[in-house]
Amino acid sequence: MINSLYINNFALIQSQKIEFFDGYSVFTGETGAGKSILFEALDFLLGKRGDVKSIKEGSEKAIIEGEFDWKSEALKNLLSENQIDVIFPLIIRREISSNGRSRVFVNDTPAKVGLVKKIASLFLNLHTQHEILDLLSPKSQLKYLDEFAGLQNNLKSFSNKFNQLKAQQNLLVELKTKESEAKRDKDYFSFLVSELDDANITNGEEQTLEEELEIQENAEEIKTAFYNIHQLVYAETTGVYDLIYGAINTLGKAVKVPALENLTDRLRSVLVEIEDIGNEAEQKGEELVFDEAQKEKLKDRLDLLNNLLAKHHVKSSEELSAIKANLNEKLLSIGSLETEIKETEASIKNLNATLIDLSKAISTERKKQAKIFKSEVLRTAQSLGMPSATFEIEFTEKELSVNGIDDVNFLFSANKGVSPKPIQKVASGGELSRIMLSLKSALSDKVALQTQVFDEIDSGVSGEIAHKFGETFKHLGDKMQVIAITHLPQVAALAKYHYHVSKKEENGVAVSEIKLLSADERIFETAKLISSTKITDASLENAKQLLSN
Repeated sequence: MINSLYINNFALIQSQKIEFFDGYSVFTGETGAGKSILFEALDFLLGKRGDVKSIKEGSEKAIIEGEFDWKSEALKNLLSENQIDVIFPLIIRREISSNGRSRVFVNDTPAKVGLVKKIASLFLNLHTQHEILDLLSPKSQLKYLDEFAGLQNNLKSFSNKFNQLKAQQNLLVELKTKESEAKRDKDYFSFLVSELDDANITNGEEQTLEEELEIQENAEEIKTAFYNIHQLVYAETTGVYDLIYGAINTLGKAVKVPALENLTDRLRSVLVEIEDIGNEAEQKGEELVFDEAQKEKLKDRLDLLNNLLAKHHVKSSEELSAIKANLNEKLLSIGSLETEIKETEASIKNLNATLIDLSKAISTERKKQAKIFKSEVLRTAQSLGMPSATFEIEFTEKELSVNGIDDVNFLFSANKGVSPKPIQKVASGGELSRIMLSLKSALSDKVALQTQVFDEIDSGVSGEIAHKFGETFKHLGDKMQVIAITHLPQVAALAKYHYHVSKKEENGVAVSEIKLLSADERIFETAKLISSTKITDASLENAKQLLSN
């Protein structure tokens, strides 16, 4: 329940803390005094979008802070999951600055508005005249029935599976699109792989081909170079080999000293190397043979390689190997897509069958609970001044959706002998108010709420019907905290607590004030509701009688 609400610089309220109690409470006041400020403050605190127009004129920011005394495992888990201290009473504070910035705190920890909405949904419901219009929507009507039937957990499980089905259906479309594209490319990919297979290119081959072609194109010149090297080494009298050999002999005849012996050893090493170079030059010169056919073969091979490099927009044989591997993977994936499509189709079939079974079970329970719901709504509606009313719940089967296979329509007739028709076509404003209250009364034992706030839901009724509204609020107040904003004396008189909203001027500025009335003050304010012009002895006596009931 709501323990207290602190309002600072919000609408016409400058600064006020309101204490609340269990049972049934009402708020009354003259038109324009600001009765709905309480509702607007709660609505803002618990998640409604902030509006800088709500800030009291001349102020930089507005603050709403509520203390809530409600514990449940669901709430504790929600707080823990969001790293909020699990402390009770729960304190929620929200601020809005003149620059439009809004901040939310839960137990002094910064939080998001979405979290506050989730917290509020666990224990509190705000009812407005807009919600009465919402009653005209078949989607909302189905929601009311499901709440009464206690199908929330079933529907949550059903919704999860339905979303899985939609995800699988979307996946199937995606896979089939990929398969179509892959099949269109399959022949081309196969051709490219075959072309690369036939080419049988090895990594680094382009470098080898270029080197071999370079040799063939300059074979005579290279052969001549090898010959000249051989001649430089072995030419008679002037050959490097003979010159070095002669130097070694000369040193061998000289006096044996370490320096000369060292030079001799070094020359012998050079002689071995020179001899090896001469022999190798002679061998390579003999081996090198110019072959026009080989030259053309190398050119053709290099042209093939360069064409493939250009075709695939790469610069090396290694990159061609990678492209070939990638193409093979794509070809393999076409086969795997076919397998994945079959698996996805089987999953869709199984999920669809499961959902049909679940939807039929949910539909059966809905129809069973609809009979009880109808009776309870009708009983309260008849007590609210519609003795001849009829109320039916019409079921229409539809395609499988996130809510199952049922569409429902509330049918209503206020007059005896008149067939009920869709509520949105036949119910007046006052009748809609009574039907809404009848629904809330029927749901009161089914929905685990601690607080319900009604903002002039009794609009459009008067007299004995207004008294019945008050009795219904009082009955609901025996089960939970009920707060009603009203202008009807019959509704106000049956409340356990009566708050009055007044407006006055302070320093030329309009200010609203909320006050919990004493017993004597209640008589006076109830009399004002009875006699909107001048309070008379008769209106005071009438007020006393209403309050004594």
